[in-house]
Amino acid sequence: MNRNLLNRCKALPLVCTVVGVLAQPALAFENAKVMPKGVNRFTFRFVNSLFSSKTNDSGTPLSLGNPIQKDLTFADVLKNEKDALKRELTAGFMAYSGYSDSDVLGTFTAEMEGRVSVFAPILARGITDRVTLALAVPVYDMALNTRVGFESKEGARAFRASLVEGYNNQVQGARDFVERINDAVDRLNNKLVDNGYRKLEPWQETGLGDIQALAKVGILTEGPVAIAGQAGVVLPTGRVDDPDILNDAAFGDGQWDTFLQFSFDQPVGQTGVFFNQYAKYTYQFQDTKEMRLKTAEESIEVDKAPVNFKLGNKFNAGASVQYGAAFGLTAGAGYNYFTKESDRFEAGESSSELEKDTFQQSHEAEFSVGYSGVPAFRRKEIPVPFEVNLSYKHQLDSQNMPVTHFVQLETGMFF
Repeated sequence: MNRNLLNRCKALPLVCTVVGVLAQPALAFENAKVMPKGVNRFTFRFVNSLFSSKTNDSGTPLSLGNPIQKDLTFADVLKNEKDALKRELTAGFMAYSGYSDSDVLGTFTAEMEGRVSVFAPILARGITDRVTLALAVPVYDMALNTRVGFESKEGARAFRASLVEGYNNQVQGARDFVERINDAVDRLNNKLVDNGYRKLEPWQETGLGDIQALAKVGILTEGPVAIAGQAGVVLPTGRVDDPDILNDAAFGDGQWDTFLQFSFDQPVGQTGVFFNQYAKYTYQFQDTKEMRLKTAEESIEVDKAPVNFKLGNKFNAGASVQYGAAFGLTAGAGYNYFTKESDRFEAGESSSELEKDTFQQSHEAEFSVGYSGVPAFRRKEIPVPFEVNLSYKHQLDSQNMPVTHFVQLETGMFF
């Protein structure tokens, strides 16, 4: 009964993998500043987001449970009846009673809500007055609450009545039919377990994400424009999605990345206001991981095998206006653009299905407000320089990405 429904579940791992890669520790406003030689900064970054929908390839938001929501028709029942005699008898009775294959017996429903929290300690040190090294170690706490149900329709009630009325007198058949309808969700989970999957149930995990290491170089530090470049690597230290858990979420991509970024600052006199623009390109290296060899026709009764994959390269760009007052107030507002090329898989006939809807794009607005104790430290009013910043990212538009709105709290101390 549930095979067609199960085939619709194939999008879930992709949904949650996307969620995992969104919660990166690098969410702060960009700038062209570098640390002075010998100065260290230790930062704690806390990021939190809730989500319940994901955009499709045309940018339309859909519920995370949308891949599961599907009508159950007579055609589904006949297709999944293993007993040939019962299948023929059911088909004959349907024709005699005036039912068609497309008549709906009920609808599978699904409610899915996700939460992601990231705690990222970040250590930066000024190696020279132009070179800063930094290391970010994100720790994830993620959860996805999944509730699956089944609502029978009038077609199911009418068919049951047809079985027992008049000369038909198919009482036992009616009982079997009602049992199948009432146990639709349990049958779904049993089918998953029979094929090596975990039941669809609430999921939560905590663990290490992909560690980032970078070097930032002040290319031009004086004049009307400040320019900085940074290069780094992303280590595959985060857990990847489990192919046996449909609603699993990854904390990392499972392969090495390298990135290059340039930032440009233009100060507005001595007002404390400056404009920033940045552009970043990330190259994702090829690697191998265990995957389900699903196809458009079948996604559950499939084998697992090591698959060579190459995730799409990423491009980030943005612009902002930022302010730092002499008494310590900081604020900013900006725009960020993100795009990722489609992924590539060497999985034979499964490749096209695995690559489907893997192109990503988003537009975001970002706002922040905070306080810097550095001016007060320079005036010898406080013993230790520190910074506190609260920022918010609002997704304006996206393709194939969870609809997320990040809130971040950052605290840092210089020593």
